[in-house]
Amino acid sequence: MLWVCLLLAAATVLMALTARGFFPLIASNFGPAKLELSERLFYALLPLVLITGIATNCTAVLNTFDRFALPALAPIATPAFVILGALLLSGRVGIWAMVYSTLAGALVHAAMVAWMMEAHGYRLRLLWHGTTEATREVARQYGPVLLSGVVASGGLLVDQSMAAMLPAGSVSALAYANRFVSVVITLLAGAISSAVAPHFSRMIAHRDWSGCRHTLKTWVRLTALVSAPIALVLVAGSRLLIRLTFQHGAFGPRDTTLVTPVLAMYALQIPFFVSSRVFYRFLVAMRRTDLIFYCGVLNLALDIVLNLILMRWFGVAGIALATSLWTVSTFVFLWYWAWKVLPGDARDKI
Repeated sequence: MLWVCLLLAAATVLMALTARGFFPLIASNFGPAKLELSERLFYALLPLVLITGIATNCTAVLNTFDRFALPALAPIATPAFVILGALLLSGRVGIWAMVYSTLAGALVHAAMVAWMMEAHGYRLRLLWHGTTEATREVARQYGPVLLSGVVASGGLLVDQSMAAMLPAGSVSALAYANRFVSVVITLLAGAISSAVAPHFSRMIAHRDWSGCRHTLKTWVRLTALVSAPIALVLVAGSRLLIRLTFQHGAFGPRDTTLVTPVLAMYALQIPFFVSSRVFYRFLVAMRRTDLIFYCGVLNLALDIVLNLILMRWFGVAGIALATSLWTVSTFVFLWYWAWKVLPGDARDKI
């Protein structure tokens, strides 16, 4: 926990120091006033990096005790506070109501999971106990995963910066459309990956390769069966969903027309992303985090190339389609290597 907090604090400081340099690059089409507001909002939201990191670490500890329900419900604090902030404060402070309520919700979320963790005998104390073999092992596994996360975040920045080069409203269209997809992905992929991680670790520790193979096959099929119909519903009903949810006040029919194809293209990724998280957790449990990093680098390159090609044909919807296509690439990559790293006598078509 100490090392996580130090790393996240360092990352926060680094982002704060470099924000004025990279914001004009990723928001090249923003006017001066819009760019300044974006930077101010960014600085105000920076504490989320550390707060969310602590909450995530506490949740991971709870998952090792097979505690999933309450830690999974704890993040509801953030949207609950956002709703309250929108209702009670937006008339007085405008967009800053979202900032204040998001920070408050994140703090409550972190406090809840920290309290649950302490209830299981793990106190949230930032103490240094020296370098142990366990610490070194975590560090060796953490490095590639950290780099992979940086690369994945780079993909998000690439998408937003390229959308900023398109007509006004393109960045917002990506954000609006991604709201629906991110909810589905968070609920399904987050739940699945958290649930299978401790079981993979136990089976690998006991060299239960047949159990690993069975778990991979079972959960990939289940996630596909659950997520594919949801993706089809989002694609088919994207216009209706956007109109019912957002078409109020300043968000008009033209905005619905712009966001609808973006949502449809984004939704295509859902079954591939959700199913790939099973392979992802297995490879992490097998200590093959190097493969996760290689996959991230490949995806970032694909994202840039596909964005350049598809945004010329489909505009901002092409950026969403590029995201779905490299998600398919991720699924294939992780599927292949999950099968490859299984010992020879346990391999079967997954």
